[in-house]
Amino acid sequence: MENNNEINLYYAEKLFNLGDVIKSLEVLTKFEESEEISPKEQCSIYILKSKIFNIIGEYSKELQSLDLAFQKCHELNDPCLLIDVLLLNAEKAITRGEKETFLEIIKKTEKLFEENQVELQLKLGDISRSKGHYFWTIEGNLTQSLKCYHESLKIYRNNNDKLKLAEIFIEIAKVMFHKGELDKAMDYFKESLKINEKIDNKLGIATIYNGFGILYSNTEDLHKSLMYLKKCLAIAKQINYKYMIATSMVNIGEMLNAQGDLKGTEEYYKKSLRIFQELHNIGKMGYVLLYLIMLYIEMDYNAKVKETFSHFEELYIQHRNKFKDINEYFQVAKALILKKSTRMHDKVKSEEIFKEFVIEGSSDFQLTIIALLNWCELLLDELSITNDQEVLKEIQPIIDKLLYLEEQQYNYNLIAKTYLLQAKLALIQFKLKEAQQFLSKAQQVAQEKGLQLLAMKISAEHDEILNHLDIWENLHKNQNQFTMAERLKYAKLNEQMDSMIRIRAPEQQELISEKPIFLSAITKGGMPLIKFPFLNKWAEQNIFSGFISAFNVFSRELFSKSVDRVKMGDYIILLKSIEPFTACYVIKGPSYLAQQKLTRFSSKVRTTPEIWNQLIEYSKTGEIVTPKRNPHLKAIISEIFDIEII
Repeated sequence: MENNNEINLYYAEKLFNLGDVIKSLEVLTKFEESEEISPKEQCSIYILKSKIFNIIGEYSKELQSLDLAFQKCHELNDPCLLIDVLLLNAEKAITRGEKETFLEIIKKTEKLFEENQVELQLKLGDISRSKGHYFWTIEGNLTQSLKCYHESLKIYRNNNDKLKLAEIFIEIAKVMFHKGELDKAMDYFKESLKINEKIDNKLGIATIYNGFGILYSNTEDLHKSLMYLKKCLAIAKQINYKYMIATSMVNIGEMLNAQGDLKGTEEYYKKSLRIFQELHNIGKMGYVLLYLIMLYIEMDYNAKVKETFSHFEELYIQHRNKFKDINEYFQVAKALILKKSTRMHDKVKSEEIFKEFVIEGSSDFQLTIIALLNWCELLLDELSITNDQEVLKEIQPIIDKLLYLEEQQYNYNLIAKTYLLQAKLALIQFKLKEAQQFLSKAQQVAQEKGLQLLAMKISAEHDEILNHLDIWENLHKNQNQFTMAERLKYAKLNEQMDSMIRIRAPEQQELISEKPIFLSAITKGGMPLIKFPFLNKWAEQNIFSGFISAFNVFSRELFSKSVDRVKMGDYIILLKSIEPFTACYVIKGPSYLAQQKLTRFSSKVRTTPEIWNQLIEYSKTGEIVTPKRNPHLKAIISEIFDIEII
């Protein structure tokens, strides 16, 4: 009988690990009907059932199972099982944001470990893993989180625990993703994939494909993202893991939404909703209903908005006292519907709900960002109607909060877009230098984080503002003649808000090469050390002197690194700091490709001793480094700017 019990328990655990949680629960239920279950087996059943109830959203049953497991472990005086139960409770504390509770539980697990070190070596890895999750989720300390995860990794590796090794690689990959180190995240996902494929852990493989999908969506490769999300869905269906099936469908829906396939988005959202209803996962049902309402508002399907909200209201009334997330999703959905109304009374009520939601605070950062963005859009509408510049003072704290939350989430796409929003807000107040500084910051973030399409868009907007400076200067001189609505229109602020609220994949920009004019490297005092004209007339001393004069006018801004380009007549001067010098590239036309060349040139100059050492030496003597006298400089300019130097 004991052997049969061991087989049943092993089978239930295997089904769980493969993702077939409903089947696993059925096996456990039948197992419990046996009259000859040992106390230790009963404790293991409670532990496994608590994990299953967590996945299917039966949170009250999860807590009940954990309580029963805790009691049974104490009766048995089994430190190994007790640590398992305590760590599950620790995870619940993290989910609820209960810092003190978590620390108290972890203290108990560490004490148990100290008292039973020999037999609990592997459990130290689990404790470190839980602490890693705490530092990431509660403290936001990714460095400390990684330290704990690597301690777990070392223990799992020493004990050759392949399943836990595969799991900890995924946890490390997630942290790397949130740090914005996408290449490292991909490497850790791949390490996990190797192990999961070797042990045929389909649930692990599906989880990694989902990770690949999210990674590629953040590198603007939506085709690959969708491909991997669909692979995840296929495996989830194969192992009948309904929770992952539904989650994959939501993710696919969001990706289709980003691509503008709203009908496809609706189809996947509705399918996922039906599965979450089967699982009785109230929180996820609320999440999908909110996103369906957002979708129907965008599609202008008023009847479907009304119908979906009616279903949501029934769910809200039934479960509002049990689930905090249902309350939050419902309030945001209600505010979004009121915002869509043509009546001013409804818009005012919508703003009140968004404001109250933000002030009260939520552990769901993404939901708070949605509230902040929509609140900001309502204030811009008010600014457009009332022409009251005091409204701008209300917007700034919203921007500050947005940036804080986006940085906490390492959401570089939205960080760059928020800087772009700040640039446009500065523009309508005629703070042109401040607008340029925010544009430079926005492009820098997008560029550094591999968001090339977004970087190209920001660069094009920056060029457009520089090319229309005369218009903005005229608006400034005659500002009393222009309403805020007109300024918002010129700055395309409404379009910017729309791109942040309704996430869409950036459109492919046509890459047009610049017309090269002049390349230089200059000291902080304005002394040129490299002079290379692409056009013969720029070799003339009087034209170059004009450039130096313009440079000296802008020198404070240039060396503060606050701007990456300035306008000089018909030309744009691109700037790149290579301390203690500045590389300058004078061009006509679009800046984006030209900036890439200047960045490569600056990097090559700094890392080529034959050029760099000569620059340092000549900065003391005032001599010029020329391609004719320095073959390394000649080779670099020829390669990067695709020009033959005779």
